[in-house]
Amino acid sequence: MMSQTLIPRRPPDMSPLRVILALVSIVVFVPRHLPAQTAGAVISGTVRSEAGVPLASAVVASGGRMTTTDSLGHFELTGLSGDSARVHVRRVGSPSVDTAIALRPGKRGQLDVRLESYDWDRERRKAECFTPS
Repeated sequence: MMSQTLIPRRPPDMSPLRVILALVSIVVFVPRHLPAQTAGAVISGTVRSEAGVPLASAVVASGGRMTTTDSLGHFELTGLSGDSARVHVRRVGSPSVDTAIALRPGKRGQLDVRLESYDWDRERRKAECFTPS
């Protein structure tokens, strides 16, 4: 039986042209500047019910930016500009809330919101008043 000896292959030589092409591709395809997440002002806070329970899935919007609250009612809006912002908070089952907050570029503003629950009986009574007999 004949014994076979395996000779490891040498990696291909890195010619100067290949090195230059590799460096050029890194420079071209890697972004030169990644925007900072803290560019502009940041608003963060918590949305809670009247009873103080954190509300998940509330929509918080301001300055063309929008986010939803997490399971603990927390939210964060980044990249806001100007001296102040109107913040709109809404959630199914609650009337929406509009409020204003002062902004400072590069700083974090705190906004905690309490959403009331709809009084469904009152809404039904209002609707019955307008229902033709």
